[in-house]
Amino acid sequence: MAHNTLSLKVLEAYTRDVGRGTARIDYDSMDSIGNSTGGVIEIKGKRRTVAECLPLEPSDEGKGIIRIDRLVRHNAKIRIGQHVLVKRVTLNNAESVKVFSSKKITPNSEQYDYAQDDLKGHPIMIGDKIEISFFDEKSEYEVRRIKPSPAAVMTSKTRIIFLNAK
Repeated sequence: MAHNTLSLKVLEAYTRDVGRGTARIDYDSMDSIGNSTGGVIEIKGKRRTVAECLPLEPSDEGKGIIRIDRLVRHNAKIRIGQHVLVKRVTLNNAESVKVFSSKKITPNSEQYDYAQDDLKGHPIMIGDKIEISFFDEKSEYEVRRIKPSPAAVMTSKTRIIFLNAK
């Protein structure tokens, strides 16, 4: 079954969604693309990225909008007020992912477990920037490789390989 593609206007994410890799659209839009709450959507601006799909607040229903945070907008290479194309996608679970940081960060085993938990459920794509929390500190990483490629969903079993600048 082919799924529709929608054009939606980009607005800022709700505060509670910042850093979670989510996109909020209304229920009619979800139905139109054959998606439901918790499914994954591809967002195409000047670049493609992926995000978990959640419903908008009732006050935003029917406005033809998508609410995404700074990182998702950065990954799609778009700004607030621009339009993006949205469609449903189905992703496999990530077996492994290599992430790069220009900082010299090598997490210890406790931080590694915390990072895995922080990213669980996040859809990611090669080239995306993601934030990983190590307790009270967030660090930005670029996704360099994913198995399977080019996009997948992080799980508690995904092996994260940290690459740092030399």
